[in-house]
Amino acid sequence: MKNQKNMILVGVAVGFGLLAAVLVTQMNAKPAEAVIQEIDVPYALKDLPLNTQLKKEEFKTYVEYKKVAQDKLPPAPAEGWLFKEDDLVDKRVTRMMHKGEMFSKTDVSNKPTVEIPPGHDMVTFGINRERLVGGFAVPGSRVDLIATIRLSKSNSTITFPLFRDLLILAVDTDVRAGDQGVKAQMGDVSVAVTKDMALMLHSALDRGSNFRFLLLGQDKKGSGGEMNEYGKPLTRDEIWQVLKDTYEDKTIIPPGPPKTDDSKGPELIAMPVLKETLPAGQKLTDEVLDTKFGTLMVPGPAPKDMVQDIRKHRGDFLQKELYAGQFVPRSFVGEDQPGAKGRPADEGATAKIAPENEAGPLSPPPVYHTITVQTTTGVKKYRYQKMSTGRWVYRGELLPGDDEPAPPVPSLAPKSKPADKAAPADDAKTPEQAG
Repeated sequence: MKNQKNMILVGVAVGFGLLAAVLVTQMNAKPAEAVIQEIDVPYALKDLPLNTQLKKEEFKTYVEYKKVAQDKLPPAPAEGWLFKEDDLVDKRVTRMMHKGEMFSKTDVSNKPTVEIPPGHDMVTFGINRERLVGGFAVPGSRVDLIATIRLSKSNSTITFPLFRDLLILAVDTDVRAGDQGVKAQMGDVSVAVTKDMALMLHSALDRGSNFRFLLLGQDKKGSGGEMNEYGKPLTRDEIWQVLKDTYEDKTIIPPGPPKTDDSKGPELIAMPVLKETLPAGQKLTDEVLDTKFGTLMVPGPAPKDMVQDIRKHRGDFLQKELYAGQFVPRSFVGEDQPGAKGRPADEGATAKIAPENEAGPLSPPPVYHTITVQTTTGVKKYRYQKMSTGRWVYRGELLPGDDEPAPPVPSLAPKSKPADKAAPADDAKTPEQAG
């Protein structure tokens, strides 16, 4: 009995020993390598422009399949990758696909390309993401197209709304992956336009216009409830003048004096000046006043013998020829047409030069108008001279010691010296001599 128990204990011990040996062997054994599955992945065989149709009969010219291990696939986008050929055949590409790119579910669609409103067509042009309101201007958005164009005549730029309430039909942003991550570069935007709008847009592009979209709010009003407008936008004819580089601003830029940095400078006044030369006898009609005259802003006060409000002389006549850029002397306008009862008013207006053997009188002293400007760096003076024709000419800034007007200029002197030198007449004296 005792031997039997001993045999049982020996058998149990041997069994546990064998079990331990098997476990140790399994723990030391190398695990079997897992089998990684490969799948067929579709890639763009070449660059595929927006709206490319992946027709079944031409499918292999657009797409190629490659076997890729599942653990080598790039992270899937939120919408997921497409692998089956049935998911791609006869669909159109919704963005610019580059060679070697995989297809996601949003990269293809079987819906119509765009729905163009009646009476409109679609035109496409390049624009970057910033000018596309940071990518928030999407198909279906309504925008204003703001344009900036350089004017060669005035060597300046003009900014204006080229189109209002423009409908965006499609947006194609060129997205590329680089060392710094994915970036949106130059892309295309398609908008709905009429035939006339298409011509304007093409002309603006040809002029090198700088475009920017303004994404309109839902109510298209400002924060105060008023209509969000641009002031006085250009008319269609004015826009075409800008595009043809024939547009002229009605406000004439003054030739001087220069601007100062003094915020408390002199008050500026508006003086009428001519845009082009007008002959004596010209009637000042509404059309002439609107088209031939501009406005020059100068420091006040206005010269007393110059017209400041040309509108008060509507219906009057010019008594003498008036040159472009000239102020209007009061003596140059009148109710009667010159020459109606005799010779024209300005005929023979130029003084006849005295013969060489005759003593000529002293010419009248020059007439100046000085404008004084108080600046942060001191007082500056700018001088204008009245010519014999009545025209005021800017002579420049006066320097210290230049305040005195020039002395009278004598006519041609006689060949023989007069016996007694006559004193100059009172009317030939300068204002300082007379004082």
